[in-house]
Amino acid sequence: MRLDIILLLPLCAIIQASPPNIETSNVEIPNVEIPNEETINCTTGSVDIVFVNDQSGSVGFGNFGTAVDSIINFVQKLKIGPRDSHVGLVFYDAMSKVVIGLGTYEEKEALVEAIDHSAIFYSGGGTNISAGMYAATFEVFGGKGDRPDIPNVMIIMTDGQDKSNVTQQHDTDFGDITKILGQVCKAIAVKVAPPDPTTTTTTTLAPTMPMLAFDLRAENREEDAVPAESNAFATPCAHNISNAWLDIVIVLDVTAAMGTEDLSTFGYMIYGLLMKTNPDLSNKHSSRVAFIVYNSTATIISGFTDIQSLRPILFSVEQYHSSDTVENIRAGLRAANELIKTQKSYRRPVVILATASFNKSPDSNPTVVARQMNESGIFIMTINFQPSEGTIIEGLRSISRPNMAFSSVNMETLGADLQYGLTTANCICPEGKNQYYALQFQTWDDDRVEYYADCFYPSKNPLFTGLAEHLIANPHADFHQIQHYAIGLRRHGEESWFWQNLNGSTLPLGYWTNWCDPDYVNAPGDCVQTKNVNSNYCWYPTDCFGQMMPFVCLFKGCDTDFYTDDCKWDP
Repeated sequence: MRLDIILLLPLCAIIQASPPNIETSNVEIPNVEIPNEETINCTTGSVDIVFVNDQSGSVGFGNFGTAVDSIINFVQKLKIGPRDSHVGLVFYDAMSKVVIGLGTYEEKEALVEAIDHSAIFYSGGGTNISAGMYAATFEVFGGKGDRPDIPNVMIIMTDGQDKSNVTQQHDTDFGDITKILGQVCKAIAVKVAPPDPTTTTTTTLAPTMPMLAFDLRAENREEDAVPAESNAFATPCAHNISNAWLDIVIVLDVTAAMGTEDLSTFGYMIYGLLMKTNPDLSNKHSSRVAFIVYNSTATIISGFTDIQSLRPILFSVEQYHSSDTVENIRAGLRAANELIKTQKSYRRPVVILATASFNKSPDSNPTVVARQMNESGIFIMTINFQPSEGTIIEGLRSISRPNMAFSSVNMETLGADLQYGLTTANCICPEGKNQYYALQFQTWDDDRVEYYADCFYPSKNPLFTGLAEHLIANPHADFHQIQHYAIGLRRHGEESWFWQNLNGSTLPLGYWTNWCDPDYVNAPGDCVQTKNVNSNYCWYPTDCFGQMMPFVCLFKGCDTDFYTDDCKWDP
């Protein structure tokens, strides 16, 4: 595949280059024409490589999978071992996370398996290239597995739609990342999924060292390659905040623990974020906002209205600051719950709670009411304005949706985190259908639940496999004891296997398969069922009208870009 060539040649070239002179001037990365495979004649010695891969929403799940595939293809060309090449992996959106360290895997098979598994981590958040570069520079290079006598190479994969400026100093600890980066490693920029398929320019990325940029757009793959959608394990939710349809309740701590500067900062930040929503309440894709403050008691400042009407309040929110030292989150949540019920609409309700304390006393403990609200479909997010206090951290995590407890420690990323939370809240399934979600590894202490726009409707009532895709039976099935069921994979005669989309179109079978026997791919049968073999399910060809069996139906979920009355909030 051409992807192999795209990455292998520049790595050879850049490793063999002499160390760069470190400068801090801006230069644009040039596009490089990739030679034919016959012209490539270079080999690499040992190298410490860190891939910094963009998992932002603008990349898209399909292109993210393409990037992961290209990393695997590249690693297959290397000799991996304790004295050979080491490979690390960092993912970034608005934030970054180290997925694989340089010293984590010393065998190629285990390394490839870990990289392949990492494809489930796609987040779809904002874009902060410098965050990914920072993590690679300070958390991977210089750590376990990085050898001082072996060249360091960072391969940065991005679509170029960056929200940061990688050439500027962000804060005292961060410093000028490009200047530091130039002293640590050489870098290659790889471009995926440009916003405009006709564009030929790339982002200005890390200009302080020799850079090469390559385009991994879909048209650079083989014409007969399997489309990325065939390998997608789930449908990512749309995260378009301007199309969100939410009822947002701001619940703000105004006790003495919250300083007036914190209140003012929060007011401007939350107004700027919510101005991204559609304030035209005549539009289905619009959001309403309400505002509640609390200390020992709660006060509703404004019921649901458009965000523009709240501007005078949020721009002078410090006026509600009090000397009261007793906070009562429970009172604030109860007020929000009552407001949501009495002024309800079809929109998904979300509570954004900002606080600097957490009272566990019997009269104020919010755990029970928060659990009841979350169970009723109200989506709770929290912001901790005392991030060094462990009791507050633990308390807010106990009342928030999983991984929706944020901190004010970095106000630059807080807005992006909240925006991600709001759009995630808007990704739901119609009543009675089960939403697909997956646990995404973040750090050893913190995982994130990623929701997807796929809704499942299982049925134990058997149907012919060929009819199951057209008919829906009784839901609420328990599939734990079922030995086999239809999965929807089929073919016509001796044609290739394909999946059927919700819109009636088809997709060829992707790279991942689960046949009980590899030869089954060519065995008789025009439909596929699962078969329980030693408590593990695998694929087995069958006649579409030869046996009746249970099945699972897939429905499109609702998100910011798709609304149906079946998804309206109705507690």
